[in-house]
Amino acid sequence: MSSKQYREFAQECLLWAEESSSEADRQHFISMAKAWVHAAAELADVSHDQPARPNPVRRKGNRSRTARGRI
Repeated sequence: MSSKQYREFAQECLLWAEESSSEADRQHFISMAKAWVHAAAELADVSHDQPARPNPVRRKGNRSRTARGRI
């Protein structure tokens, strides 16, 4: 599993907390979310897992030969 998946689990827990009609359940889901966030941070530290970054924008004149169809 990746830290990204752990953060997604935390988000789910927070959604369940919002939908919960019981204060006890709401607090339980919030605690679970905190645990997932903590686990994601630890995993990221251990694996050097970084959040995905967008690819840099390539300018028209900055293409490689293979990108223009030449090999």
